Amino acid sequence: MLKAIATILLVLSNAALAQLQPPKERGAYIGLGFGQAKNNLDYRIGSNISKDDSDAYSKLYAGYQFNRLFGAELFYANLGTSTYKSTLNNAPSQDQFKNSVIGVNGVLFLPIRQPLSFVGKLGLGAATSKYTCVQACNNVANNSTTSTSAQLGLGLQYQLSSGLGLRVEYERYGGINHKINTSEATASFDAVAASIQYKF
Repeated sequence: MLKAIATILLVLSNAALAQLQPPKERGAYIGLGFGQAKNNLDYRIGSNISKDDSDAYSKLYAGYQFNRLFGAELFYANLGTSTYKSTLNNAPSQDQFKNSVIGVNGVLFLPIRQPLSFVGKLGLGAATSKYTCVQACNNVANNSTTSTSAQLGLGLQYQLSSGLGLRVEYERYGGINHKINTSEATASFDAVAASIQYKF
């Protein structure tokens, strides 16, 4: 009886293993991620400054993995809204920035142990910072500023199947220009996100 049970378990385990497919090494993929981003802008307008500089972060990306190690991605990242309150000329003041980036990354995949891999990214993008004056807006014009942003990303990727995968990443966006009238400052963003992706 024990021998029969062992034989049945062996057959079932072999059948299950036969259905498992290794991750595809080449192919196009798309992904969607959500997390949180923090604006590191050194805001110095007025006194009694308070910052709400962290917000929900989302990104959409599409890429192609050329081989086991290298790939490339196009991405759009919504870095959220940053709000700054202060006292200016003895009156309350409030400024707001909405930031986003669209760009391209080179991607490095380093397998750790199937189905887990290290993912590294390096790229450039066009960043847009939309400024809105909310309070104390005399002689202050809303504007939209575009600048070149460098991106660095580090994370882990886990393949659930040959096509479906998960990523957890830390990303840094640098060189994003913020402008209020003639005053300009450059800021970086730190973001963490979890993504789901599918490789075709």
